[in-house]
Amino acid sequence: MLFQYSCKKTGQLVDVNVDALPPASRDYAIRRGLREYFDNYHASETLKSHNGDATKLAAAVRPLVTEAHTRIMAGDVPGERGTIDSHAMVLAKLTTMIGRQATDADLESFVAHINKTTKKAA
Repeated sequence: MLFQYSCKKTGQLVDVNVDALPPASRDYAIRRGLREYFDNYHASETLKSHNGDATKLAAAVRPLVTEAHTRIMAGDVPGERGTIDSHAMVLAKLTTMIGRQATDADLESFVAHINKTTKKAA
């Protein structure tokens, strides 16, 4: 699997072949990513928002964790967040995909992203 990191501050793109990572690196990435996914799902629920009542907090968080698990297992995950890509970023992404011999699925995903951001800008 190929993961492309895009640095929003510089526009730098870095391709990472996840399958080629050492096991410790791959395990870390998976643990961190899944932990962040689940934590983000219930981030708005805090002890303070439940007046310090840990029982109420747990009652509010448990169904959210269950929902997060159900959704990730079904492939229902959030998209990338951020601002609309500048023309330079779009060109850089396309150039990188062509350079790594993008698959039809890569290009279809890219076109869908462009169409989505174009609609947001309109």
